[in-house]
Order: sequence, then C-alpha cells, then structure tokens
Amino acid sequence: MTRAMLRSLGLIAIALLVGSATAGPTEPQSADPRNGGVLSKMIYTDIDVPLEAVPVSEVVELIAAQTGVTVRLLKRTESRPNGIDPALLVTLPASHRPALNLLQDALAQCSKPEPCTWQVRHGSIEVSTKEALGTTSMQTVRVLPIEDQLIPIPDYNDPPNLNLGGGSGGGSGGGSGGGGAMPGDDLETRRAELMEVLTRNIEPKAWKRYGGNWAEMQPFNRSLVIRAPRWIHRQINGFDFRIPVPQGNTPRVLRFEGSDVRVEIPLTERLRYESESHS
Repeated sequence: MTRAMLRSLGLIAIALLVGSATAGPTEPQSADPRNGGVLSKMIYTDIDVPLEAVPVSEVVELIAAQTGVTVRLLKRTESRPNGIDPALLVTLPASHRPALNLLQDALAQCSKPEPCTWQVRHGSIEVSTKEALGTTSMQTVRVLPIEDQLIPIPDYNDPPNLNLGGGSGGGSGGGSGGGGAMPGDDLETRRAELMEVLTRNIEPKAWKRYGGNWAEMQPFNRSLVIRAPRWIHRQINGFDFRIPVPQGNTPRVLRFEGSDVRVEIPLTERLRYESESHS
C-alpha cells in the first residue's frame, strides 16, 4: 500500500471518529444549558402512533405535545421561500420509537422536494429544509482542536520476517524501517488534507470552497475555526452540551448517520416492551 493511500485512509478514519461522537465533547464550549434537557426528552420519550397521510405540521405538533418540547417548524412563507412546506404528507406505521427517530423518519419522507433536517437551538428543536437552517443567521462559530489528527502516519517499509515454519527462505530480521514523518509531510500539508477530508465527507455542497453558502473552515495554528449551522457542527464533533439521562432510564446510544442522529434502544427495553404489549 502506498504512502499516499496510508495517509488518506488514516485521515478518513480520523474524520469518521470526529463525526461519530455520542453526546458531545468532554469539555463543551459555551452552549444554552436548556439544549441538553430538550434533546434528552426527544431521546427518552417514545411515541407509538400510526400516521396515515398526516401533514408534517401535525406530526411536529404531535411530537411537541408528547415530549413537552418546543418544536418550531420553519414553514415556507413569502419572507422565507426556502422553508419547509407544512402540507407535506407523512405516512408511518405504529412503532414504539423515540420521538427523535419519529421526527427523522417523518423528515425523510419530506426530503424528496428539498433535503430537510433539524437542530437544537435556544432550548427548542427547529425543523425545516437544510437551506432554511443553513442561512447566515443560523450559523455559529466553533473552534475544533486537531492536534491529535495531525500526527503523521508511520510508514514501515521493512517489516520483520514472520516466517515461523523453518523453511529454506531465511530472510532478514527486518524491523529496521522507521516510522517517522514522511518527506514533505509538514503541518500545513497534513492540515490541508484533513480539511479536504472533512469538507468532502460532511455536507460537501454546504462549504464555500465548493460553491456553497452554509459553511466555511479556516485553519488557525493547530485548530480549525468552523462557521456553520448547528446541524453541520454536530456531524463534525457531536453536540457541545451534555445530555442528561432521566432517572430510572437506561442510557441510550446515539448513532450518527449523516445529518441524522438515530437513537438505539437497549435490548432490555425492547424485550420489556414486547413482553408488555403481548401480555
């Protein structure tokens, strides 16, 4: 495998690790303290209601009523022509699913005209098209430390001989190949490659370097200064707040899938629900 391939694979792995954080960084940057509680309600409130050709506006109202969370639907209006059409219809079978998953399943059906998503802001959930949630007023600046991501990948070009069969081919002992920094692999180059991987794998059309208007990224020493809406920030570095677990609940895992954040219900909970539903 060539050095370039090793470097690219390493950077891709780093980018995926950065984008798959669960509930946020260890030391959150400044964030609205209400946001964690709001997302907790969306994660730990389950809704089991069938939807048959229900307008997305009514789905949002249902979720708000069931969770007690303020859910704002940024509708298409004369002043907001890029907003979501509130009359888009949603059809979903009854299923014991977290409110956050229900919202994302509904938005998946509404994304055929224009991609839709959600974000947590100012203690509420905002729902609309990605374009409406990507405007300048929705963007915020965060600093992403990348010290660990800039470590050069070793290139072991003389591996040890692992022939343990005692055959005729002795071979050398190996192990003399070093794993230092690769020629020309300086800080600026590695930082530029990391930026390329992040922007090409996370909402490529959003970044100004590719002609978008929703996000931009600039290097600063061993950090990246990123201006983007919250639904893009979470794909890069999770949430900037902690999500409390309600008393008596088993912690649930969050799985990042692009702009979606899927909630995984523990097996014990699923079995208990199935048992109760059949009793």
